[in-house]
Amino acid sequence: MVGFGLRRRLRERFLVGLAVVLPLLVTFLLLRFLFEAFDGLLDPLIRATLGRSIPGLGLLATAAIILFIGVLTTNIVGRKLVAITERILLRIPLVKNVYSASKQLFDAFTVPGKEAFRQVVILEYPRAGIYALGFITATQAAGFQDLVGERTVNVFIPTAPNPTSGFFLVVPEKSVIPVPISVEEALKLIVSGGLIVPHALQGRRDV
Repeated sequence: MVGFGLRRRLRERFLVGLAVVLPLLVTFLLLRFLFEAFDGLLDPLIRATLGRSIPGLGLLATAAIILFIGVLTTNIVGRKLVAITERILLRIPLVKNVYSASKQLFDAFTVPGKEAFRQVVILEYPRAGIYALGFITATQAAGFQDLVGERTVNVFIPTAPNPTSGFFLVVPEKSVIPVPISVEEALKLIVSGGLIVPHALQGRRDV
């Protein structure tokens, strides 16, 4: 019994330690990935200019360029340049599809005031008995309704932990169940892999 109790205490302590270490490890790996990705964007140019790589300089240069573009876009001249660039991209086959879709998606996550996601819902996906969290992006799509024969909604089901990728579904309106949480709370739930549960969903009902 003593040995069993010791093993149980060690197991509990190990799980507590794991709960502390894993979030730190995930954060470190994510930050390292982002650092290497952004730092590597301008690394060839820096290597050609200075003759060697300087860790972190590519990241700083990329951040400076992004900041400059952001500042430039806030004035009239910058907005016109962005508009001209977008018109050019939207005339190129294949590029226009990728650019348009990615811009709308990232605007939904980053631009204040954008409400691309109208409501948080759950629905049975990918099969009956399994529920997925999703966002209604459009309602009353007449073309789909004519094909299906009933009212439909467009639903985007994001993947975890990266909600910028996912699946687009057209489903009957009656098959979705509204979830009483905000879009921001739903995104936190998805990014955390279900660990950060909104307060509205934490209550339990006695059966």
